[in-house]
Amino acid sequence: MPAARARDLESIDLFIQTGIDIDTLDSFGNTALIKAGSEGQIEAVEKIFGLGADPRRANKLGHDDLIVASAKGFKNISQMLMNRGANMGLRESEGWAASFISACNGHSNAVI
Repeated sequence: MPAARARDLESIDLFIQTGIDIDTLDSFGNTALIKAGSEGQIEAVEKIFGLGADPRRANKLGHDDLIVASAKGFKNISQMLMNRGANMGLRESEGWAASFISACNGHSNAVI
């Protein structure tokens, strides 16, 4: 999933053309959507959504794309994720929700 991090939208297409599921997990349990959201790559997030990514997948720590994007203050991505069905009530492995994590990181307006 380096393509999601590098804003390489053509590589995302190639990833899919090879028959790999868009929700494939890396060794940490991250999907391409989680990776793109964690880097603030809105174009990649939009592209990955267009390929049918599931916004409710969480990694091994219980972090989903909403938790990761909001923790870093990417309000535009957080809003997109919420509009497309991200789990607002998800709590990560230590019991914290996206709204709490974003506020602790100084981004209280990332999840509204």
